[in-house]
Amino acid sequence: MTEKKLLTYAAMSRQLGIGERMLRDWAFKRKVPSYRIGHRTVLFDPARVRAALTKFEVPAATKKILKAKGLLNSDDTQRCEMHGV
Repeated sequence: MTEKKLLTYAAMSRQLGIGERMLRDWAFKRKVPSYRIGHRTVLFDPARVRAALTKFEVPAATKKILKAKGLLNSDDTQRCEMHGV
C-alpha cells in the first residue's frame, strides 16, 4: 500500500508558488481540499489540491480578451505564464 505525502501550509504554498495566507484563505473557503488534524494542524494532498485548482483555470482566449481590454497587465501575464495558465 502506498502512503500519500501530505504537506503543511508552508510546504504546499511553496509548491504552488503562492503566499501561505492565500492558501489559508482558500482552505477556509473550501476552494481546496484539506485535512484538519486536531485543533490547529491542517494538511494537504498535493494531487487533490492541484485537481481542485484546475476548476479555476482561465482559458487562453479569455486571457487574450482581458489583455486587449487592458484588464490584464504585464505582471498578471507573467504570473499566468509562470504557473502554466
